[in-house]
Amino acid sequence: MRVALAEDSTIFRNSLTLLLDAMGIDVVLAVGDGPALIAGIAGDPPDTVVLDARMPPSGDQEGFRVAERVHRLYPQVGILLFSNYKFHTYARRLLEQVPAGVGYLVKDSVSDNGVLADAIRRVAAGEVVLDDVIAQRISDAAPQDLSSTEREVLRHVASGLQNRAVAELMFIAEVAVERHLTSIFRKMNLPLEAGYNRRVLAILRWLDAQRI
Repeated sequence: MRVALAEDSTIFRNSLTLLLDAMGIDVVLAVGDGPALIAGIAGDPPDTVVLDARMPPSGDQEGFRVAERVHRLYPQVGILLFSNYKFHTYARRLLEQVPAGVGYLVKDSVSDNGVLADAIRRVAAGEVVLDDVIAQRISDAAPQDLSSTEREVLRHVASGLQNRAVAELMFIAEVAVERHLTSIFRKMNLPLEAGYNRRVLAILRWLDAQRI
């Protein structure tokens, strides 16, 4: 697994490089801004890029602009935003720009190194990954008539897990997950989109509409 990293904090960038190396992930590029990352991966793109949401040169939401450009140039490359911000609107914007092979994690909420490594590998495989703190916010804001099981299914789906993974976590049949999702989306007045990444985006847009 080859990763390129863009993070403007030198201490955090160096620490993250050492951490990923220790987990068997090869950091082939570690730079402090978006243009340096784009230049550094030209001609030899990695499996995944890990980006800070805010970094030079523009500072404000530079990571989103870099993510969009990386996706346009190298659509096969996974993109993970590793951010300080717990805003679901950030995750929604990212998923609107990059419909698959994308993830959004909040730095403070990742206490297990394995979560980061798993997210890097999953986005490289084309999956969607959303931080648990945002998925939990979605579950908490969901309609009151959702059952406890439906609320748990919603949280797992909102975090980007596919039906089979949800079924394995909850020890239920995959067809039962689909039934729960049908009920959840009906109660949330949402169309049950084909493709789990579209479902995650629909849920994020629903949370936007709640103005929470």
